[in-house]
Amino acid sequence: MTRTRLLRLLWAAALCAAPARLPAVSPPPLRAVLPGGLRVVLAPQRSTSMIGAALLVETGPDPVPGAGLLMSRLLWPGDAARSDAALASRSAAAWQPGSLLLAGSALPEDAPRLLARFAAALRRPGLSDRAVEAARQSVLAEIRQRDLDPYRLGSETLRQALYPFSPLGRPNLEGDEASLKALTPQWLSAYSRQRFVARRMVLALSGDFDPARARAWIRSAFASLPPGEPSPATGSLPAAPLARSRFLILQGAWSAAAMPYSYILAAFRAPDHTAAEIAARQVLMALLSGPDGKLRRLAGRPGIALDPRGQINAGASVPQWAAASPVFVYLLIQPYILDDRTGEVRLAFQEIRRAFAGALAEAAEGRFTARDLSRARRFTLGAWAMRTVRIRDQAAWLAYAEVSGPGWAETARIPAAIESLTPAALKAYARRCLAAPQVALVCPAPG
Repeated sequence: MTRTRLLRLLWAAALCAAPARLPAVSPPPLRAVLPGGLRVVLAPQRSTSMIGAALLVETGPDPVPGAGLLMSRLLWPGDAARSDAALASRSAAAWQPGSLLLAGSALPEDAPRLLARFAAALRRPGLSDRAVEAARQSVLAEIRQRDLDPYRLGSETLRQALYPFSPLGRPNLEGDEASLKALTPQWLSAYSRQRFVARRMVLALSGDFDPARARAWIRSAFASLPPGEPSPATGSLPAAPLARSRFLILQGAWSAAAMPYSYILAAFRAPDHTAAEIAARQVLMALLSGPDGKLRRLAGRPGIALDPRGQINAGASVPQWAAASPVFVYLLIQPYILDDRTGEVRLAFQEIRRAFAGALAEAAEGRFTARDLSRARRFTLGAWAMRTVRIRDQAAWLAYAEVSGPGWAETARIPAAIESLTPAALKAYARRCLAAPQVALVCPAPG
């Protein structure tokens, strides 16, 4: 199962979860900046028997597409991680535009070793010719597979349409064969020396630990980390105005026999720099793509076989690249129908376009009932709580909140903002987001 499909399944499961509040980090996390510049966030919670750790590196836009993704494969699990199977099984490295994340969990007595593994991976990434080539082939295989994914084709096209003058709108952020071939061990070594430095990092711990002991662990593990220079502060780059909606038809490189379903996606820019904005964004997505959402109600329309879902793109975590994050909502559909008049199979383009545009227009106009809002609010609280069920995820959430979005204090207010969201506030937010949605129908040729 690919990572993209796993994320979609997790989103669907989150929407179906029982309503719950976001697990509180209480008291508020402790912050410190070590002499070399490493930012530390500590959230001790004695109610759990584990410790979650997350080390976030602000890499910034990659000078060569795919550099960050390739480095994430080389960082963890490396030789050091494989020598400790217990730690490796609970740890992972992840990339998204602008950042790398090492995250893991351990029993309290193993936490010093976990932090030492993080530090060793950054100081001595596995950059032998053999390791780099193996990672390159792995990434290329995934990219080739994703090129056959209709969701990826549609979302990549719409992302570029939403951000034509931002790094977030660059094509092939994950790289391609040419760019990945240019990433030699020598080039990656220089990349890591510039970016894997203390002033570009945030380390977050959550779980069963004493803050004083945790600080000693961190100082021991990261004492030799070079300070370096901080990530350039570019600020939020305003995206070009979207004067009108567009409805694109994209032809995929697959047959209808091999891929019977097609995708229709809508993308829009959603401001998310305050708790109120993030709450409105999440509830709007639930109103569109959650249970009883407006897209789900399109069942039975010509050309539409329902599987409505929604997903926030990785851009939601890189607001320094754009003043508003990209949001995608989509349906799995069967766009070809039998024309009763001609007796031939045809693409139900106009029917699908009218149905999808009508659902988006209803949301933009705030046409939802009190029951709609109540259900969307409760499902949103459940989905938001799912983000921090695991102690490792809570540490990652703390690290991201420290460097992007509204910050931890504002992020902690999101559940309350979801509960207090008024119909008038949601309507105003929906009107801003859905003024000019970009839509793509991704389908194969019939036959």
